[in-house]
Formats: sequence, structure tokens, C-alpha cells
Amino acid sequence: MAFPSTDIGFRILHRFHKEASLLWRQIIVSIHGDQRGIGNELNNNRGLPSSTWKSIGDLNNHLESVNINLHSTFVHKVGDGYSFDFWNEHWIGDCNLQTTYPSLYMLENDKHCKIERVTFVDGIQTSNWNWRRSIRDGLESEQFSGLLI
Repeated sequence: MAFPSTDIGFRILHRFHKEASLLWRQIIVSIHGDQRGIGNELNNNRGLPSSTWKSIGDLNNHLESVNINLHSTFVHKVGDGYSFDFWNEHWIGDCNLQTTYPSLYMLENDKHCKIERVTFVDGIQTSNWNWRRSIRDGLESEQFSGLLI
């Protein structure tokens, strides 16, 4: 089975999954639908002529056949951190940190802070938290330990 260049195919799929506001993605979704993938028709290869999108859909099917979940493979690139929301963006783990650590999120004074909360300078971790009060034992302490890991 012929697949598009792996590098190009992965880049296109990554952008398709992570950049919902792109005009070309919106056009593809309006034509083929969207089910957390290229679309039902593309993913199931029903009734589509041979095309680049069919090949990309085939790549997704091929990866699933070897137990690679394409959706869990993609993560956001944080970059310099100046435009990336620490709590609300999905940048690490299975979902955003607000969902993973709800007790800590409730303690946060700046709910839209950037990635400056934990930094590493010369290999040394520096924390810059902005809690409305100290972290308590129990669930908050457990969530904080999990967050630091």
C-alpha cells in the first residue's frame, strides 16, 4: 500500500488535528465531516477517488493496524511559552492541567498564566506559583506532587 511521505503525512495530520481554525481544514471538514480524524469517508475509504486525502486517511488506518493511536501521538509544541496557557491548553498528558489538577486550578490566582510557573535554569528547577493560599494536605498535596512530576 502506498502512503504519502511519512514526514509530510504526519505534518499534515498533525496540523489537521491540532489547528482547527485553519481554512483548508475547515474546507475538508465541511466536505468530509469530522470524527476526530480526517472524516468518516476518508478514514473508512468509502466512495472517494484516489487522492492525497485518501492516502493520508490510509496512513491513519495503517498506524491503527499496528496499534499506534495517532490522536495520542500529537502534542502541542510549547515553544517559548509566552503565548501558551499553562492551565487551559492541552500540552502534556491526556488533557489540560485544569482538568487533571482541578484542586490546584481552583487555588490559582492567574487562571490564564503562561508556562512560567516552573522553569529550569542551568538544570535547576525554579517554581513561580501564584496560589491564593497555601496548599493543604490531602488531595491538594497529592495533586501538587503529581504536577511536579
